[in-house]
Amino acid sequence: MAYEIKEADDAMAIKEREYGCAEEVRFTKVDSCIGILAKKKGEDMVIGIHLSLFDEGGNKFDENAVGNVMDCLGEFDEKNVVILGSLGIWERDLKNYYNDLKNKLNIENEDEQLFSLGPGTYGGKIDNKGKIEKTWIT
Repeated sequence: MAYEIKEADDAMAIKEREYGCAEEVRFTKVDSCIGILAKKKGEDMVIGIHLSLFDEGGNKFDENAVGNVMDCLGEFDEKNVVILGSLGIWERDLKNYYNDLKNKLNIENEDEQLFSLGPGTYGGKIDNKGKIEKTWIT
């Protein structure tokens, strides 16, 4: 079975391998995971995707999962995307797929788009300038 990403029941509690879209989104606790935040094209909505290294069946994030991420994002503002969480783990353990994901997301300015963070509960919303504002609880 392939690594799957499904729609979250609650955009303020996006679990591993789930995505949601709302004025504000929040991931459940991020440990070795990453979260993608992207502004929905033409709207003041943010899409959040919570990604784990492996699914519950042991399938790792791979090229098919990168395609699934892009499908979940749909139409998004390519200049308004961030990745946050355990970036170092992904860079080490899934380097090729992680780099493919960054390329597909058009990550051009790593200082403004990549945020390596320790374990915590993170999310995002659109600020009054139309940009993603990262939010966190812990």
